[in-house]
Amino acid sequence: MTISDYLNLGDLLIATGKLEEASFATQFIASKKDEFSIETFDRVGKWLENGIQNRANTDVLCMLVLPEFIYNKIIEPKDFINWTKSESKWKRRAVPVTFYEVIKKTIVLNPFCR
Repeated sequence: MTISDYLNLGDLLIATGKLEEASFATQFIASKKDEFSIETFDRVGKWLENGIQNRANTDVLCMLVLPEFIYNKIIEPKDFINWTKSESKWKRRAVPVTFYEVIKKTIVLNPFCR
């Protein structure tokens, strides 16, 4: 399946509002991290507004998917600014959780940060 196929499937799975389906969507899209683009970032961001309804799904998305956009320089940290103003509490939550993951990896990879 292509990344587009996984995003379309993810839209459907996320829209159910069920924990298990959202987990599958996250795992599917995470498997395509080498193909991420700004469009992927925007689409995944909509998942946080249109169906993700709990901390578990938000946090897993923030651990497995969202940091990849920063690591691969697809987006810059400032691209999350609008997320902090979102009506979705899950999208707002995604910002600090994602940055926690990025910082954690930076510290692990760079012993001089300890």
